[in-house]
Amino acid sequence: MIYNENLEPVEDPDLDNGEIVSTIVMVEGLWVIDAPEVTELRVKRRYENGGVIAEEVVVSPAEGHWEAPEFAQEWLKSNGDRNERYHSVPIELYREFTSYEKGESEKAKFFEEQLAKIPGEFQNDIDELHGYIDSVDEVVCSLYEAALSNQQIIDQQDEALCALYEAQLGA
Repeated sequence: MIYNENLEPVEDPDLDNGEIVSTIVMVEGLWVIDAPEVTELRVKRRYENGGVIAEEVVVSPAEGHWEAPEFAQEWLKSNGDRNERYHSVPIELYREFTSYEKGESEKAKFFEEQLAKIPGEFQNDIDELHGYIDSVDEVVCSLYEAALSNQQIIDQQDEALCALYEAQLGA
């Protein structure tokens, strides 16, 4: 069950204007005994001198109920400590947004709508840029290949010049 901030049940919480949060409420819950426990002594062993060993046996357990707010009754029935007066009861709480939070939420929705429009508006530009990138990539590759072939020519010319220089020194 979901409760509002006054701990009243909320049947259909409006999640556009609020949120559900898990929280703990301190509740005063008293265990009231309706019928006390009934016990009797049963003899386990008798001695010749007249002594006995007896044990106390519960014939009827104590019956009672919780005096606590309605929202805490089910939790107390399964989890309440009959010897404690105050209990930490977990509940689901519906909390309405403040006016500031509503304003921030509306701003966020507006920006999300604007962001959703951007890809459609600029898709042609994006496709054109992809084509441009592909053509630049081809130019860069051809320049690299040209530079590589020019390096081979430079290396051959360097070898020829070194051979001429060595021939001049040797003559």
